[in-house]
Amino acid sequence: MVVGFEKVSYLAVAFVGAALCTFSVWFAVDHVRYKAAEIRLNECVESNTCDFEQAHQNVKTTLEDMSEGVLLSPAVLYSLGAISNYRGNYVFKDFSSRREQWESAEATYRKALHKSPLWGRAWLQMARMQLLAGKLEGVDSLMRALQTAPFEYHTQMPAVELSFSYWVYLRPEAKQLVLETLERFFDATIWGLKYIDLSFRYGVQDEVWPHLKSEQQKRYFLRQAKKQSNKRAD
Repeated sequence: MVVGFEKVSYLAVAFVGAALCTFSVWFAVDHVRYKAAEIRLNECVESNTCDFEQAHQNVKTTLEDMSEGVLLSPAVLYSLGAISNYRGNYVFKDFSSRREQWESAEATYRKALHKSPLWGRAWLQMARMQLLAGKLEGVDSLMRALQTAPFEYHTQMPAVELSFSYWVYLRPEAKQLVLETLERFFDATIWGLKYIDLSFRYGVQDEVWPHLKSEQQKRYFLRQAKKQSNKRAD
């Protein structure tokens, strides 16, 4: 009986090992295919004779083909969303076509988040696409970006700036979350001064003032306020 149990255990371990090997190979193949397409796109960008739109479409086709795979990584989905994002922002001119690309990017970021729900950067990009397409649910996605990556500068600070630009649409609890995030990053002087400037650009400086931490930041804030006052006087 013990021998039989050991055989079953060995078979189970072998099965799990084979499954992991299959996953690793599949993931590696997907990654290699994507990187090859990305390299071709980068070569096109550096060339003066390249059909950039066609090169973009080739990468997109490669990723869409890969997206049929059951074990597709969230990173590949994110890259596919980024291509639709780029096309919406820079390739198309009419709003209808741009919105179609933004919605395509949103759908792909959503797939990536289904596989990796704590990926703050993907929440941030999906929020951008939703807000550009006129969907206020992007505000909720923006808050998720702030909540899921609380100590990532490169996610948090763009999320704060995006929050400033849609400030009037934020609920009180969402505004509080943004200000708490900002306060945490005001410990770093370079970030603090940058976001003081942004607060004036988007007209939310009165909200930011109580959260300044250092005398340097307060003096800088007052100088910016004086500059703005002088511009209005002119």
